[in-house]
This record gives sequence, C-alpha cells and structure tokens, in this order.
Amino acid sequence: MLRALASRALDPIGVRLYRRFVFRPTRTPQARPEGGAASGAWESVWCSRSDGHGVAGLWGRAEGGARGVVVCAHPFKRSGKGFFLEHGHTAMLRRAGYHVLLFDFGGFGETPQQSVLFPRDVLAAGEEAVRRAPGLPVGFLGVCFGAVYGACAFATPGHPFQAAVLDAPYANEVDALHAMSNSDAPSRARRVQSAVVRWGRPLFPTLNPLRQASRATGLRGVLMIAGGADDLSPPAGVRRYVPAFARAGIRCERWTVAVAEHLDAFKTAPEAYAERVVSFFDRHLAPPAECSAPVRTDRPARTSRSGWTAPLVPARR
Repeated sequence: MLRALASRALDPIGVRLYRRFVFRPTRTPQARPEGGAASGAWESVWCSRSDGHGVAGLWGRAEGGARGVVVCAHPFKRSGKGFFLEHGHTAMLRRAGYHVLLFDFGGFGETPQQSVLFPRDVLAAGEEAVRRAPGLPVGFLGVCFGAVYGACAFATPGHPFQAAVLDAPYANEVDALHAMSNSDAPSRARRVQSAVVRWGRPLFPTLNPLRQASRATGLRGVLMIAGGADDLSPPAGVRRYVPAFARAGIRCERWTVAVAEHLDAFKTAPEAYAERVVSFFDRHLAPPAECSAPVRTDRPARTSRSGWTAPLVPARR
C-alpha cells in the first residue's frame, strides 16, 4: 500500500525523468484505418483513467456477428496504435468476429504524456471496451512494450480481461530500454538510462512485469509468442513469463516463430499467426460450457519448411 501511494506521488517526477532520459514524446501522424473513418467501421474514443488522465483510442467494429472484444496495446513505436493498422492485426481480428479497441500509451501517437503508470492506460482501454460492448468477453493483444504493461495490469483485481496474447514481451527492462530508446547513445548516456531504471524500479513496483505476472488474476489463459531471431525479446526471455504466470495459477501456451525478428512474428508467418491467435481467443473467450479442451504443451511442436513453429492442436478426449 505504501509503495502504491509512493508511486502515485512520484508519478510526475517519473514523467520528467522519462522525457529527459528515455523517450521524448512527439505527436505522430496515424495510419488510416482500413475502410476509412467515413465508412462507420471506426470511431475515435477517449478512454478515461480513474486518476483523471486518459488515452486516445480507436474503436473498430467486427465484421458480422461479434464474438468478443480485443484490446490491442502497441510496441515502443512513436506511431502508437498505428502499428496494428499498418501491420494488419486489426483486419485479422475484425474478420474473425472481434470488435477491436486500439489506444495510444501516454506520450505516443495522439495521447499526451501525463503519467508513467502505463498499466493504468491498459486498464482504461479495457474498461472502455466493456462500456462499449457490455456482455461480451474482452481479450488482450499486446506487442513488446504493450505486452509488458499488459502483464503488469493483470495483477489488478477486477481487471476486465479474460485471455491475453503477449507477443515479444521483454524480461530485462534495462537492456530493452537501451535498444528501444536510443541505441546510438554514447556509453555515458546509456549508463544514466540504466541508473534511472534501476533506481526507479523499487519506487514503481507495479511496473515490474515478471513480479506482476506472478500476481495476475482473472485470466483463463495466456499465449506467449516469441521470434526465434529476436535479439531484444529472445525466446529465453519470453519463457521467463511462463513460471511467473504459473505461480498465479495461470497456464501459458508458447509459440515460437523460428525466423522472426523483433516485432515481425505476424509479418513473417501471417496465416499461422492468425490461426494461432484467433483460435486462442475463440477457445478462451467462449462461454465456459463452450471452451474446448486445453492445448497440450507436453509434446514437441512441428516446424514447417518456411521456418515457423506449427501451432499445437487441442488434444482429443
């Protein structure tokens, strides 16, 4: 409780340090949604946080009958939610019958930098999804930076998410910070960045993804995706989330796209990615009576000639 109060009080200081040493926010032109805003398929939204801040978002309706909602959290890219529009994740989900809610973390895209408590941005987007589609289950798809703070948000009691896909989450935030913020920075600047993260970590415990994953609640399952050629979020680092979620009683499925580099799992194997992610949401966002048998993870996956690891199919009863 005391640490939570301290992190809230120190949030303004964290914003200044973040801007100075990590990332200077800029407004970035957004990719155009498929179908265009005039088609009525997309609507601009504002997701309010409980502390008075908020995040800008886009609400995209499913094609046909809706099976649920998927909230998408973007990687460490200035374009923010535009990442999913550019790479085709939104079209994949909407064709599969899912409403989509995209949002920009504070300091990215169309959201001003007002806070470094990024898990609250995730929760605000999830709560907006519930308000817009009451009665429908809510899933989460996060990539890298977005996946990390999704994992942090799942430790919040009563969060709205029932299943999560975490694509390339990093486990070592210091190394990831160097790679994402300014890989060409001189060694002195990199040492300052490391010090800011290490000194600030105890003051912001809710921003520690592995710690928070071990305290996650309310999830029916988690799908971890890693790229075999990913230097920033290597498969070994992604695997560290599995025992963390296991300590919370949450089972993880794992899938490695053998030749994918960082953020390129969908681009490398789009059909396999769509099959794996959509089938995961179909199983875990369905009403309990309709959920199929869990996916077995005790047998080796198959690798195709194209280099991606084939998804495991549900075991027959």
